[in-house]
Amino acid sequence: MARSALLIGNITHARNEWDELSSLLELKEYKTGSRDEFLSKLKSGDFNDTFVVYRSNESTGVTGPFDKELVDLLPSSVKYITHNGAGYDNIDVKACTARGIQISSTPIAVNDATADIAIFLMLGALRRITVPFNAVRKGEWRGKAFGLGHDPKNKVLGILGMGGIGKAVAERAAAFGMKIQYHNRNPLPADKAGNAKYVSFDDLIKTSDVLSLNLALNPSTKHIISTAQFDMMKDGVVIVNTARGPIIDEAALVKAIQSEKVFSAGLDVFEEEPKIHPELISDDRVVLLPHIGTATWETQKDMELLVLENLRSAVEKGELVTLIPEQSNFGGPDRRSSDNGLVQKLVCPRLGSSADLFATGIYGVVKVVVTGLALAFMTGQLGRKWSLIIGALGQAFAMIYIGINRAVNPVVKGAPLNGNSIFAIISVYLFVVFLQHRMGDLSPSS
Repeated sequence: MARSALLIGNITHARNEWDELSSLLELKEYKTGSRDEFLSKLKSGDFNDTFVVYRSNESTGVTGPFDKELVDLLPSSVKYITHNGAGYDNIDVKACTARGIQISSTPIAVNDATADIAIFLMLGALRRITVPFNAVRKGEWRGKAFGLGHDPKNKVLGILGMGGIGKAVAERAAAFGMKIQYHNRNPLPADKAGNAKYVSFDDLIKTSDVLSLNLALNPSTKHIISTAQFDMMKDGVVIVNTARGPIIDEAALVKAIQSEKVFSAGLDVFEEEPKIHPELISDDRVVLLPHIGTATWETQKDMELLVLENLRSAVEKGELVTLIPEQSNFGGPDRRSSDNGLVQKLVCPRLGSSADLFATGIYGVVKVVVTGLALAFMTGQLGRKWSLIIGALGQAFAMIYIGINRAVNPVVKGAPLNGNSIFAIISVYLFVVFLQHRMGDLSPSS
């Protein structure tokens, strides 16, 4: 059976590049329809030859989210989902990984456009631009509620999530003379942070004049900004959100604005899109945009091209160019950016667990020990007795790594053994073979 690629939604800017892929596999498109219709087609086997799914930025409106219900109905032939978007909270990563399906997203391509919108919203919120903007259209000139705004110069900008977008925001804000601080799970290397200062989460909340949210949405970041955080903030703080709506507790935000704890807010994303909290709509102190952070011709084309690059790589090389961080254990490369490790810590909270760090540390020890033992044994520098003892410990450590990693990591739980685990097994096995070959028997000697 020939393999196919299934496009859900439409391709607007890279149609020619999509058509060129017809030399590699059959191209199918599902442009319109309902979720129920799509699920029905999955059940009836209409897409049973699908190898890779292209989720356009319109796909959620066609099929709904790729939740466990939908993922479990995908044919076994599906190995890759190439997603058009930097955020992928509408895909059940755990369900996909359990099925052996790898996912790519479109980082980097979205950085500049999203950062531009963040700066636009920040300036608009600092000046409460909605008040005079609406007044002019009503023929009221500046409007009865017009008041003075604030300059960005010398204000402290706090960036929560210093990935690609966060750094692009910092670069732009520096031109306005702002003092920039940020929080990640771990600080950036000095050469990556620029003039931005790393602070703790609480200090970021307490000391920022403007708070820009640039982190991914996952269970650990949902409502990361709520009543307790607003209570900690400076009076008159400005909030900017271009990430995902549920990162902020909207009900708490409304109360903070109404109490004037928050001077103004600039929002491009909302908790229940396309619905917007009515109190946000009616309040002229809030600058609202309908999730248009990446809505430029140039960015949309770059995103589509990156999706197609992932698709082509999946077919030709069996790997994705921008594999999502949670699936790094698949063993495929993740060339999204040099800062991917830091992005991964924001997106994938499991990396913060002590058990996982312990497992990762053991893996590193195993690699070093096994390599060293092999060299020492081949050069005759290691006695047989110690070879046996350390070899046995290496085998034990390898098994501990595999067990802990697969127990504490919900992403690879139940999935095939990853590259690190396979390395640990093979390397220890090869060492034992070396041992047997060199000694001729396993009896220790002094």
